[in-house]
Amino acid sequence: MGSRADFDHRTRQTADAYEPRTVAEAFAEQRLPTPPIPKRFAAGIQQREKWLWSTSPQFTSFDMYMFPLPDSLASPMSDYWGASFAGHGVNSHSMNFFVVYGCLALFLQEGWDGVYMDADKQRLLIANEFTLCSRLLTQSEGLLKAGRETGAKRLVVAASGFRDNAMGWLYPPPADSRAAKEWLVDRAAGPAMGEGRLDAAATLRAASEILDGV
Repeated sequence: MGSRADFDHRTRQTADAYEPRTVAEAFAEQRLPTPPIPKRFAAGIQQREKWLWSTSPQFTSFDMYMFPLPDSLASPMSDYWGASFAGHGVNSHSMNFFVVYGCLALFLQEGWDGVYMDADKQRLLIANEFTLCSRLLTQSEGLLKAGRETGAKRLVVAASGFRDNAMGWLYPPPADSRAAKEWLVDRAAGPAMGEGRLDAAATLRAASEILDGV
């Protein structure tokens, strides 16, 4: 993909000029499916860096790589769609996909483009995770259309292939980043490493079951 060479994580800017392209074109270049895009967001997605497409400049691609959940949860969350590739070093790279829509705040991250990663295996993981994300977004949209309100509560889903996974209804919003971090620890879907850890797909499936019960 070339992202290791042309992304400068220290300045959080792409290191060279780039030709504009759509998110679908960029993901197709990697032989990856396009992340699911609800109609609500389709017209507002813009390319903001070489490897970042989003509806607002809320996050840089490296912000997304760092999985900034405590800061995000401690701030008012407006509707948002974003997808990026980012990382540092030779193997710490990921595909990142964030969506805040209706009662859902979804943060997905999966390893991609690392020197020691099996590209075919990662493609399968990402394709499956996008299918599960699409179901979650359809469920959230269905609740909106049906008028089945969840009040001010949001189902936060943090699904990562190499960081902690967490899931739960968030209400009220945490007072600050420290409180948000404690909330995430309390709702962790498994330890960061070792046996018993839920993978990203398992976390997404569990979240879907929760929305089925609303």
